[in-house]
Formats: sequence, C-alpha cells, structure tokens
Amino acid sequence: MRTRPRSKMPHTDRKHDLQRELQAVLGRVLARPVEVDAVSAVQHGVSNRSYLVTAESVRYVVKLRQAGLGEVLDLQAEAELMSRAAEAGLAPGIVGADPDAGALVSLYRRGARPWTRPAAREPRNIERAASLLRALHALPAALRPLECAACARAYVAAAASGDGSATAEKALAAEFVARAEDYDERYPPTVVCHNDLIADNILDDGALALVDFEFAMRAAPILDLASFATMNRLGAEARRALAGAYYRERPVPFTAADFDGVVRLLRLMAFFWARAAARESDDPARFSEFAGEPPA
Repeated sequence: MRTRPRSKMPHTDRKHDLQRELQAVLGRVLARPVEVDAVSAVQHGVSNRSYLVTAESVRYVVKLRQAGLGEVLDLQAEAELMSRAAEAGLAPGIVGADPDAGALVSLYRRGARPWTRPAAREPRNIERAASLLRALHALPAALRPLECAACARAYVAAAASGDGSATAEKALAAEFVARAEDYDERYPPTVVCHNDLIADNILDDGALALVDFEFAMRAAPILDLASFATMNRLGAEARRALAGAYYRERPVPFTAADFDGVVRLLRLMAFFWARAAARESDDPARFSEFAGEPPA
C-alpha cells in the first residue's frame, strides 16, 4: 500500500523560522530587542552554518555550530581567542557568543572575500599567508595542547566498522598512529595554531583575516604550515616557499622531508576523521570530500 508522502514545510516558512532564530540569537548577544531586516547564507562547513544578518543597518555574521566529531573550543573560548585575533587585525571584530544556541556573532568585514584554493597557491599569497600565520602564532592564549597520538587512536577507533570490513585500512591506521606518535615526540606545542586553514577560512580585503577558530589549539608552527599546505594542495615547491617565507632570515628548523611527513599525517587525519564523522552522522555525504579514497 502506498503511503502519503510527508508534507514539507514551505520554503517561505523555513526562511521565516530561520530569521526568527537568528533574530533571537542576535537579541540575546546584544542584550536588547533587535529587528532583523535581511538574512543570507554566507558559508556552510561540516561543523557550522554561517549567515549574513542585517539588523538596524548593521551587518553581522552569525555562525551556528553543528554537531561534529573531535575536540573543539567551547564558544566562550573561541570568542575570546577571536577577540584577541581581531585586536591584532587578524580576524573580524567579535560581538559575542550565545552558548545556548551554539552561536558566535561577529561583525561583517565589508569587501572581504574568502580565498579559493588557486588563490592560496599564488606565490604572492603564499608569502601573505606566511605573514598571517607568524602574527597569529605570536598571540598569547591559554589553549589545550595538541595530543596527536591520542587524537589518531580516537579517530581510528571511531572509524572502524567492527565487522572486519576495515581490514584494508589497517596499514593506514597503523601508519597514522605511528606518525602521530612521532609528531608528539618531535614537535612540542609552543604557539596558537588555527588548525583549519582551508581557503574559505581566509578572508581578503587587501589585508588577510581568519575565521572559524573552533579547532584552534596550542601546537608547533609546522602544524599550521602543513595544514595550509594540505588543505590548499600546495606542491613541493610551494611548500618550500611557504616555510621559507614563514621563517624569513632564520633557518627553517625542519627539512622538506619532515614537512612532507606532517602533510602526510594531516592527510591521514582528514581521512580517518571523515570516516569516523560519517559513521556518526545522519548525513554522511557531508564528509564525502574527505572520506573518499584512502591517501595513496
């Protein structure tokens, strides 16, 4: 017997519900009633949804957290770190957080556009990214340190199916854990790292700014350098240029092979994180970009 299809909420109703939700968030953060005039989507990642909200002639960006896998900063800590970064000119100005709604509100940076991967690979932008990361790494902040081996073991365990079908990935899992253990031994956590340097998280309006600090932690500078290289698919020559631009007159304290090894580690991390996150999600397709074929 055919069943009647479930009715779907009309698009206009969903839009109004979203506008009411964002108006309530903004009112709580500003601690006063506010009237929202317009809402449009800005960026949706695997761990958040972001909207451009215009209220009383002021433009805000409201980021709503989504459930995800892995350790993230609590909203207040993310707001405090972003505020420090904004004071240094490295992030949009922060307005506040609404922990009950899982929302972070920042000022819209007019004229700023997110980078693309091709833009991130341009020689001039590699130098600019290196300068941005040097400034970020100089910020003071009390963040949790990266414990790479513990993270690797957790992702491998969460990604395993438990039915033997993951046998083909056992060698990758062993490599992932071994590389993570080696990382912990060789690279002590010394600086504030963003740890999610996809091109979309870098805004450009003539000056560069970072957004989405929820994965920030204390780690070694090589983590962010490798994160930028991995997520934006820098080749060997571009990776050398990035390391040289970051350290400038100082000798680069790791070899090209060392750098390649951390890039490999982060590729494995992305793979197992995505597999684990897809297993726990009711929408596994969200993670398909990362959970495709295993790293070669």
